[in-house]
Amino acid sequence: MALIIRRRAAFAVVEIVARYESEQPGLGLEFMSCFEAACAAIEREPFASAPHYREFRRRNLRRFPYTLHYLVAGENIIVSLIFHASRDPAELYSRLEDDGP
Repeated sequence: MALIIRRRAAFAVVEIVARYESEQPGLGLEFMSCFEAACAAIEREPFASAPHYREFRRRNLRRFPYTLHYLVAGENIIVSLIFHASRDPAELYSRLEDDGP
């Protein structure tokens, strides 16, 4: 299966890395490492997480309060969104609705 990261998710990761790096040097790189580990885990076992909203599944990042939201579509795993755990779930569902299958 191929892992595809949607543009807005990739941009969000870049912004998060920059913010953490400005707060504490090295923290942005730690975040990126956790993001890459979560992506690798999704690639290894894409069905390990049960669907939580429609067909979207989620994976928590280790050490950081973010979740990756993804779809398994045929031979592709599509990372649609990275979302901070303290944000309003209504915003999450609205964003996922825009990316629905």
